[in-house]
Amino acid sequence: RQMCIRDRAEKAESNGLSEICGLGYRKALEFLVKDYAITFYPSDEEKIKNMPLSQCINAYIDNRRIKALATASAWIGNDETHYTRKHEDYNLSHLKAFIAAVVSCIDSELSYVQAEKLLNSPKYIFLLPFFISHYEQSRLVSFSPVVPANAVCTHPAKFQYITK
Repeated sequence: RQMCIRDRAEKAESNGLSEICGLGYRKALEFLVKDYAITFYPSDEEKIKNMPLSQCINAYIDNRRIKALATASAWIGNDETHYTRKHEDYNLSHLKAFIAAVVSCIDSELSYVQAEKLLNSPKYIFLLPFFISHYEQSRLVSFSPVVPANAVCTHPAKFQYITK
């Protein structure tokens, strides 16, 4: 949904509606941040959906880069929605750049989580049981045709196992 909102904000901007496109970017930021928070805290989904953006950032965003970029984006986005601006030196271009950086950091963080999941998953080598002697079978904690990848090949038909 965040991408749809952002696309509509871009369309408003390209049609010269510069006074309202900032509202769209700010709304897209809120959906982006809250969806990210829900990804890591699914049990707090309803709480996250109903809290103000700044509270969500402070309570649920642990990555300091994402937190800084999201906070700065929220401040500029709020300037786009309110009567008076608090941050005169920042404008729509800054808002878009900061949101793009938030997206990039979130993509990076989610990719990192997936990589960690892969690296921490058990690795297995498929091995036919008849290659293992009875003695080697008795040394295994639980014998199975699928053995852990920490088995070290000492001979083409024999494996040395690191047991518990």
